[in-house]
Amino acid sequence: MSLPTHNKATYHFILPLLLCFLPLLIAGYGNDEGELSKHGNVLRVVTRNAPTTYYYGHQGPEGFEFELAKAFADWSGRQLQLKTAESVTGLIGVLNRKHADIVAAGITVTPRRKKYYSFGPGYLKITQQLICPIGLDVSSDLKALEGLALIVNQDSSFEENLKALQAQYPRISWHATDNLDVEEILFKVSESDALCTITDSNIFDMNRRYFPHLRRVMDVSDSQQFGWMIGNNRPYLQDELYIFFAQPSTQLLIEALYDKYYGNADAFDYVDISVYNRRIASRLPNYVNEIQLAADTYNIPWMVLAAQAYQESHWDPKAKSPTGVRGFMMLTQNTAKSVGVTNRLDAKQNIWGGAKYLSRLQKRIPKEIHEPDKLKFALAAYNVGMGHLWDAIGLAKRLGYDYRYWENMAQVLPLLAQKKYYSSLRYGYARGLEPVLYVERISDYHDILRQHQLFKEDDYYVSRE
Repeated sequence: MSLPTHNKATYHFILPLLLCFLPLLIAGYGNDEGELSKHGNVLRVVTRNAPTTYYYGHQGPEGFEFELAKAFADWSGRQLQLKTAESVTGLIGVLNRKHADIVAAGITVTPRRKKYYSFGPGYLKITQQLICPIGLDVSSDLKALEGLALIVNQDSSFEENLKALQAQYPRISWHATDNLDVEEILFKVSESDALCTITDSNIFDMNRRYFPHLRRVMDVSDSQQFGWMIGNNRPYLQDELYIFFAQPSTQLLIEALYDKYYGNADAFDYVDISVYNRRIASRLPNYVNEIQLAADTYNIPWMVLAAQAYQESHWDPKAKSPTGVRGFMMLTQNTAKSVGVTNRLDAKQNIWGGAKYLSRLQKRIPKEIHEPDKLKFALAAYNVGMGHLWDAIGLAKRLGYDYRYWENMAQVLPLLAQKKYYSSLRYGYARGLEPVLYVERISDYHDILRQHQLFKEDDYYVSRE
């Protein structure tokens, strides 16, 4: 069996952008916010459904701000009640209407905002940065802003900073949008020749692998801090937040969350083919027998399983990602437990566990989808999660695509990162381009490995396909 290599141009015109309105998927967060709040046992937090804040991942709700807010709720003995808004304006509106106690959404503490709102302590330092296409010649001087076409979020800290810079550079102009999130703006800039934007350093760090044609030109602000914005009807929370953030355990948590979400965005990315070829000779022989046995048991082409393992871990049984998945097939703790893996660093267990999990996913793919597409669907679910794949299938039906064919789903999945689509989906935002590239890379690795088998007759290349 051969997984065909897709036209990469198909995927680079649609990149993952952002998220929004996730339904309240977290059990027990409550519905009657007014009644529960009177008893003081609920912490009502509004955030953005975005990769830097809150989203639905492999193990349920995830995100830097979500995990930190959950820790504060637990520390203060409250039940976390989470809701989302689309923009900074929307977040502040929820706070003003007294429908939330705290905004926890990567909000920059600015002089203008401090005039009207209270904040907890700063917890993450960032700078605002000018981001432009690589081919655009822009000097690293603030005066260069005067000649640029800029797009930023309306009512954002970026627009506030530009207004301040106008005092010194009066010819600075920009387009402010309230229809696009930051990541959607990055995509728009990546598709242009002359458009630039301003964004926070942490946001660009997280997204740079998805926008290889963008570069940071310079900092356009001094160091700033993120802080949680507090509702005027909850002044006592400010004291609690200062105590919570001063805890050594909280500081350790922030460091761990930073490493998890920002620390190693390029881990296990697509590597040089020459390295892959060397590892076919040096690493694969150590594991190929186990891969073949597991693949045979679960009716998976062994070279596909081997290619997937390389995409996951580069055939390193000790591999670990920033998000905590581990081992040869990069299993989460929950997945490992579900397939009977007791030690994720044991290569044999991990290989068999990954094969078993992939086989389970294949069985959940709709019966009207046939091979080889069925295996591609299962691989995509392995990467992005079955819930998001179901969302994509439903979206394909809505948009008139024939969802039974992977080539159509490869065009629909990236739409899970666009607000106008994910806001109506059960599982919300997902970086839908990732599973498309994931399947494409496995296809590439599979084809290279297959070529090795055609021209080599070593013992470990026993054909089972």
